[in-house]
Amino acid sequence: MKRAISTFLFLAACTLANTAEPDVLVKFFGHAGIGDKRSVYYGEMLKHYTDKPTLGQGLPSNVQATFRKLEESQFRSVYAVLLSDGDKSQDWYAFLVKENDRWKISAVRNLALPGVFYIALQQLEQKKSRSEKEEWQYQNMLLTIKSDRELKEYLKSNLAEFRNVVTLYSKGDKEHSDKMAKRLLINFITDIDGTIEFTIGGIIDNAVGYLYVPPGSKPPTMDPSEFIYVEEIADGWYIYKTT
Repeated sequence: MKRAISTFLFLAACTLANTAEPDVLVKFFGHAGIGDKRSVYYGEMLKHYTDKPTLGQGLPSNVQATFRKLEESQFRSVYAVLLSDGDKSQDWYAFLVKENDRWKISAVRNLALPGVFYIALQQLEQKKSRSEKEEWQYQNMLLTIKSDRELKEYLKSNLAEFRNVVTLYSKGDKEHSDKMAKRLLINFITDIDGTIEFTIGGIIDNAVGYLYVPPGSKPPTMDPSEFIYVEEIADGWYIYKTT
């Protein structure tokens, strides 16, 4: 019996060790920061950020980070990082590379929207009366800045309608698919080699939306230069962000 318990504890410890996020990630988003950045930075981080404070050092003391592994291979991993003070939150994405058996941060991204976006949002919010077009724009902008968790829930709660859009769009009925997509607060739909992209909003290349990836196709690979975040929500349905 003791041997069985010992084996169980050993396996549990191994599981925890395997699922724990790399220490460098915790330090980068932690308030204390990183001492020797050159030993744990890679690529653009090593080239441009060794003389700058870590992201965590600039955060208020009540902001905490939680980590979620999105992808891992032998020499690369991608993590989603949620920064929250219990009231407001922000999603970040960290790209790591393994070099000499050590995980190093190569890039950190989030959906970077310029000040003009938030100024326009504030102006719409402060309007006592919004036209139908303004109300749609306001709701669309609110959806654009929702957290990953909220965006996932939005798709799940409207999945039947999104599937109907795909059916209409695939049949070439663009008029009705566009109308239905607008009701779902989608700006526009694009067919990229069979994958249907539902763009919610953003500014130029900094966008957020959903992807429908049909059987036999693959979602885009996460990369710091384009798709900074891709995660499956339901069978064939993904959330994405670009930069």
